[in-house]
Amino acid sequence: MHSRVQLLSLDFDGTLVSRVSEPVLDTQCMELIRELQDTGTMWAINTGRSVGLLESGLADFSFPIRPDFILTTERDVFRPAQNGDKWEAFGDWNERCAQDHTELFCSTESVLAEVVDFVTQKTKARLIYDSERLEGLVAENDEEMERITAFIEEAGAGHPKLDYQRNTVYLRFCHADYHKGAALAELARLIKVPRE
Repeated sequence: MHSRVQLLSLDFDGTLVSRVSEPVLDTQCMELIRELQDTGTMWAINTGRSVGLLESGLADFSFPIRPDFILTTERDVFRPAQNGDKWEAFGDWNERCAQDHTELFCSTESVLAEVVDFVTQKTKARLIYDSERLEGLVAENDEEMERITAFIEEAGAGHPKLDYQRNTVYLRFCHADYHKGAALAELARLIKVPRE
């Protein structure tokens, strides 16, 4: 097989791994990815999972191949470390991303406090913190999440860089400049794969 594909980026949950159908892991898909890798295609998993959760998922589902790169928490870019078992930040993207998020969350502290008040007083959603900082939330259902996102958009209207990533009842706050597409574009730049 000869492939003109230079970089293949796939989501993990719901794409590579199915939790609603059998088989959970499609062996034909894995074989196709292996064949593409053998012809020079680089494969990246682009996921909302953290590095640790992705690693546990790869182990839990007995993945027969390893990705060349991982893009985690919908924004960070990693390559294999020299020992091959661990992952390391690729370039300075993750550092810039973390700095921009810190600055954003400091500048939007009052808006996030309003969100916390709304969520704790008017919903049954559960807030999620990373260290001391609000990271996201989990709503009881889609309807509740719709109410919460409407509130977030209204409260944060004066802060265009304050954004969120939502997957059904799960929400993560983020900087508008950092998302799966931006992380993939940075990876492509680092490995010199043109956009065409």
